Amino acid sequence: MKLAFIHGPMREEVHMLPRDVPFVVVECRKDAAYGAEQLRRLSECDAFYVTAAPVTAQVLEACPGLKMIQTSGTGYDGIDIAAATARGILCCNNADTNSGRSADFAMLSTLSLIRNYIPTVTAMKGGLDWEAARHEGIAALETEGKTLGILGFGDIGHKLALRAQGFGMRIIYCDINAHAHRATAQKLGAKRVGLDTLCSRADVISVHVPLDEHTHHMLGAREFALMKDGVFIVCTARGGIVDELALRRALDSGKVAGAAIDVFSMEPISPDNPLVGAPCVCLTPHVASRGREGVVRSFHLGIANIRDFIQRGRTPANILNPEARPGLPKKAGPRKKAMKKAARPAPMIARMAAKQKAMRR
Repeated sequence: MKLAFIHGPMREEVHMLPRDVPFVVVECRKDAAYGAEQLRRLSECDAFYVTAAPVTAQVLEACPGLKMIQTSGTGYDGIDIAAATARGILCCNNADTNSGRSADFAMLSTLSLIRNYIPTVTAMKGGLDWEAARHEGIAALETEGKTLGILGFGDIGHKLALRAQGFGMRIIYCDINAHAHRATAQKLGAKRVGLDTLCSRADVISVHVPLDEHTHHMLGAREFALMKDGVFIVCTARGGIVDELALRRALDSGKVAGAAIDVFSMEPISPDNPLVGAPCVCLTPHVASRGREGVVRSFHLGIANIRDFIQRGRTPANILNPEARPGLPKKAGPRKKAMKKAARPAPMIARMAAKQKAMRR
């Protein structure tokens, strides 16, 4: 087995690549094409482990021996699934490995907006202006009794609901799957509603749906017009789900009181993005699911998934395109060792931190 580690600007996992497997490391940004030498190196590989980089039809055409693509996280919008399926290449993600971290970040963003935290901190940092900071504090609201509208009640959305309940928030959600985490919804008294109802009733709207042709600009000018005056918007899902220009106009008009946006239609974010310089907005560089513990856990599980399929002939977990291999048994192989190793990431985290520190010297 030969493995390709394909990464974008961040490459923490490179320090953890297995020593008993030949591998190549290839960097490619989302907006860049692969060079001839990169394609030659990739063509020798049986499997890809991909983090924040595209896998296009051009790449797949150059890799006749490729059998599997494993993503580092949940998202897979950078992979041409249709092209992979046509070539019999299995695509797998690391579903649910980062859902807790993403839910934490969405809850953090929600609290920051409601409590007007960022402007308050900014006022203090700008020269210890005590009175200005206290003025910002007066603008803070309470979480108790506020309605949180969750757009997408999957692994991340339902975990956000569990966290929000602890702050006394009421939960409504919109999901195309009527059975999505029904037990959690019933436990929390969360009500499933349509998109228009969610927009009109929520005090905070948090976005957790995948990006596809149905969810592109799911929150646009029409939806913002339906919302309450002073609504808050949180998006940690994918850029393009929220219409950025429509959001900017809603922020400028005061319709939206504040927004916390972690993902953008073009990444890295460009200086002419409508949200740059917008009032009452907190922008972060697609980090909701990141963290040392999570990187290590996801890596161990992803590599174990590749080994199961390529080396042991087992059905891998979290297959995105089962139609690529119709004869494959549906049940994934056991992953007890990988789960056990992933549950104790501390030694690997320490080594990774030491290497990163050495690189900065």
